[in-house]
Formats: sequence, C-alpha cells, structure tokens
Amino acid sequence: MGSKNKSKNKNGLELGELIFWLMVIGAVSYTTKNIIKNSLLESNYKIIDAVIIDSRNPLGNSRIPREFTYSYRFCLGDDCYTNNSLDTGYKIGNRVKVKYYERYPAFNEIYRDKK
Repeated sequence: MGSKNKSKNKNGLELGELIFWLMVIGAVSYTTKNIIKNSLLESNYKIIDAVIIDSRNPLGNSRIPREFTYSYRFCLGDDCYTNNSLDTGYKIGNRVKVKYYERYPAFNEIYRDKK
C-alpha cells in the first residue's frame, strides 16, 4: 500500500546517499593531500626562482568585485609547474622564491622566509 519509489543504483544506494559519500570521500582525499603536502614542504624542500605570469585566480568570497591573484611558474628541466600565488600584491613579471618537494615538484608554494 503506498510504497515509495526511490531511485537506487546497482548497489542499492539512494542518489542522495551516493552524493553524500562521494562528498565525504572527496573531502577526506583533499584534506589528506594537503596534510601530506604541508608536511613534506616543512622540512624536505628546495628553493627555486619563479616568475608571476598572466594567469588569474578569482577570489570567490571577495568583497571587492573581480579581485584575483596571479599564478607563478617555474621550470625544472623540460617540466614547468604553475601554482596560485595566493597574494593579490604580486604583478605580472615579479620574481618570487618558491619551495618545492624535490621528488614531486607539483607540491610547491611561495617561500616565505621565517625570520
């Protein structure tokens, strides 16, 4: 009498449950990657010069309309790496120091000297 028709996939999960678990797995993966990256960059890094390039990264929650940061790029041999500078003060062509993990240079960030 009055049975509900709910959308289930092959494993028997409802669509809402599937979306929930995909979001949980995504959040855990993102957090784990950042923990590993930060840990590796704390003690096992090399420093290289990079240049700010014309690649904009919009700041989504900014109160100032169209505020953005620029990306930086550095190259090791034939491979080049790009990342967000996370600072609105940089201009195209500025030179910056970047620290990167030697075994996986995609783990990199602007080097800020701790004085």
